[in-house]
Amino acid sequence: MAALQTIRKHGVLMLIIIGFSLVLFIIPNSFWDWLKTMNRTTIAEIDGKKIDYNEFQKYETYHETYLKIAQNISSLSPEESEQVRQYAWNEILQNNLFFKKIEKTGLTISDEELEDMLFGTNIHQVILQNFTNPNTGQLDTAQIKQFFNNSESDQRMAVIADYFKTIIRNDALTNKYNTMIAKAFYTPTAIAKMDYIERNTQITFELLSKSYGTIVDDSIPVNDDEIKKYYESHKYQFLQEKESRDIEYVNFNILPSSSDTVAVFEEINTLYEEFNKLETGFAEFAVSNDDNRENIRFISEKNMPRGLPEGFFEQPDGTTSEILLSKNGFFFTKILESDIRPDSVQLQYIALVPNDTTTLEQCKHNADSLRALAASNQMDFQLLAYFNSADTESKQKGGDLGWFQDGTMRTDLNDFAFKGNIGDLTILDMQNSQGGNFVGLFKVSNMTEKSKKVKIATVNKEINPSNDTRNNIYGIASNFMIKSTNGEKFDSIVAADQLIKRLSTIGELDNKFSNINNAREIVRWAYNKENKVGTVSEVQEFIDKFIVVKIASIKPKGTLPLTEVTEKIKSEIIKNKKAEKLMSEMKNDLAQKGELLQLAQNPGYRYDTISQQNFASFGLPGYGTEPKVNGVYYAIPENTKSQLIQGNNGIYVLKVISKTAAPEKEEFSTEQLNIMQQNANQIYRIQQTIEKSAKINDYRAKFF
Repeated sequence: MAALQTIRKHGVLMLIIIGFSLVLFIIPNSFWDWLKTMNRTTIAEIDGKKIDYNEFQKYETYHETYLKIAQNISSLSPEESEQVRQYAWNEILQNNLFFKKIEKTGLTISDEELEDMLFGTNIHQVILQNFTNPNTGQLDTAQIKQFFNNSESDQRMAVIADYFKTIIRNDALTNKYNTMIAKAFYTPTAIAKMDYIERNTQITFELLSKSYGTIVDDSIPVNDDEIKKYYESHKYQFLQEKESRDIEYVNFNILPSSSDTVAVFEEINTLYEEFNKLETGFAEFAVSNDDNRENIRFISEKNMPRGLPEGFFEQPDGTTSEILLSKNGFFFTKILESDIRPDSVQLQYIALVPNDTTTLEQCKHNADSLRALAASNQMDFQLLAYFNSADTESKQKGGDLGWFQDGTMRTDLNDFAFKGNIGDLTILDMQNSQGGNFVGLFKVSNMTEKSKKVKIATVNKEINPSNDTRNNIYGIASNFMIKSTNGEKFDSIVAADQLIKRLSTIGELDNKFSNINNAREIVRWAYNKENKVGTVSEVQEFIDKFIVVKIASIKPKGTLPLTEVTEKIKSEIIKNKKAEKLMSEMKNDLAQKGELLQLAQNPGYRYDTISQQNFASFGLPGYGTEPKVNGVYYAIPENTKSQLIQGNNGIYVLKVISKTAAPEKEEFSTEQLNIMQQNANQIYRIQQTIEKSAKINDYRAKFF
């Protein structure tokens, strides 16, 4: 009956509960999966506005595309990808925070202003860096304008051009806004005068001190109640803007074993025997067997491999060294050829390109005619290049190609340039070259001083850990991990085995810590909510090491818990107790002796006469930063002894001996400008302040 009455009394409520339970029972799992993913595309919230991952990806793709085209690469390294994501995030913050503020002011960058910064009279630094000729230091604004005009019909150039325009426009808008703010930092004459007096009033004083170091820390007792009381009244000191983790980890470095070294030596010894049996093909043998894959080229003595015996550079052609130890392995070298050559040469050229109306043979014939004109000095090569070369970029510079080092060009061109002399001319059929198919008339326009060079063939064999060695080290790391079932055992094994335990603090979006790169998976593991303090990771593998990680502490956003700051608080309480004790001692000693110099004879005291100090002085010579002392010696009059001062490093008392007033002056415009400039230099903090005051929920760590 009691149950029936309950149902009647709460019948409607019970039916609702039962009905809702049935609905939950019959709803398919796919619905819950869909519900969970509803907010998965939100990568951030900025002042209530949701930033979708697709929007973030547009920014990311924009920066990634530019980098690939600018560097002529097909993919980015992990570090570059991380950098691109940071660029994208910074741009989202700017567009949603900083530029929103600027928009309200009505400030803009007109098309005319942009053109002036691209190829006008006020060229932007981005343009200067990318278009200035590195050899001449000259900037051709006509060439820049042509680049931006041509970009409209070239997709790759359009990406570069748009990227430059965006950077320049945003930078100019930021500068315009900063300038507007900076002009508001007006300094009144009275403030400038006060600053002048403070900086130029010279003060000499006696200083008596007693360092906190005169008392041993262990002699000062601190109890838990004192620590809790300090924590409650100083919580503002322990605020943390972002969550962080402290991790401890042990490296198991993957280093070659002695058997690895023996194996590499046996390998290079076999190669050495085969090499010495050759009669020809030394260069080809070296290229195919050298771990470093170094180019066979002429080099100077300073560029010879390190480790060769003294005087080897002067040995005759055909000399082969012994097998020698290098930094990372073993090597041997043979001198193939010696010559007198320059380090680098400067070239000019005229490109003649066959087309529908001009055959390859006609291009060669025309090149012969141009060479005859150049050789006879009937016409300057620069003019010949300007009127005849198909290379639109170099023809504007008289066909100048710049400077080249030995071995950096195709063989026939390299031999011509470095075996010849200034003024030499040659015609080369440049089929299938990087510049396309054309006939080139080349001239050596300049070269560095010639000196002896040798062409060498070198075989390097690096000593690397074998798979057996790697597996052995992995076994050691795994054994350590298996035994470290919790944080306490982790620590005890580290101590027992005398391992080196390293500490690092990581943020949720970090990709590296200490000297560990590409560590994103470890960071994600450390921030996994299922992993608590004391959790030990699986063995983490890197190219040159295995590591095992322990979560040492979790520091949430906001006020740090007492356990995280106990030691810091304890140190501060100890310092304050030392200060109380030292102040009591100094007060009694001063009452007995009065004069500072007399008291300086007592143990533990330090006495100095400090001169030419002013209110703006940074710190005290020999004492460090003591702002309270600075304030006191400036405030009290001559021949006056101060009260006891509790400083950063000890207890102080001082007596002003003399004050030399600042020279009289009536005009303070220089001081005004200096102060306004100092204030204006802090403009860069505006963006930081705007970002700090915004409400930002950053979910990027869930995506990367």
